[in-house]
Amino acid sequence: MGTGFSRFLSGAVFSVGLMLVVIAGAELFTGNNLMISSALTREITYGTMIERWGLVYGANFIGSGLVALLFYFSGLWKTGIMLLEHLLLK
Repeated sequence: MGTGFSRFLSGAVFSVGLMLVVIAGAELFTGNNLMISSALTREITYGTMIERWGLVYGANFIGSGLVALLFYFSGLWKTGIMLLEHLLLK
């Protein structure tokens, strides 16, 4: 696979992932960092902000772990350039 196609595929996968997050109404931790402005203007309490940050951060951590497990058990890490790295690091 050429470099151009790899970059195109990476951009396409990222875009689809971001669309799925937006369509599903999910939260990303980076987007929730703006809650600090609501806490500073006293629209929410600092406790509520910390609670929401913890929930979103924890859910993102669990989700990333599930994606890592899916990637590992699919065997995709044994293909392409990953195969070369796997063989070299043995």
